[in-house]
Amino acid sequence: RRWMAYQLLRALAQCHAAGVCHGDVKSENVLVTSWNWVLLCDFAPFKPTYVPDDQPAEVDYYF
Repeated sequence: RRWMAYQLLRALAQCHAAGVCHGDVKSENVLVTSWNWVLLCDFAPFKPTYVPDDQPAEVDYYF
């Protein structure tokens, strides 16, 4: 179990290092293979946004 927790924390650290925030880490979004490899999935609910530098109130969502 420690190995699986370590893998999950490493996955989150790599996401954050790349500037990606998962925002919905729960047991339904963690896959475990038969070899006990942990995969973090379901990044889809979070849509990328573009915030203009001159008008931050005008935010565009890309779908």
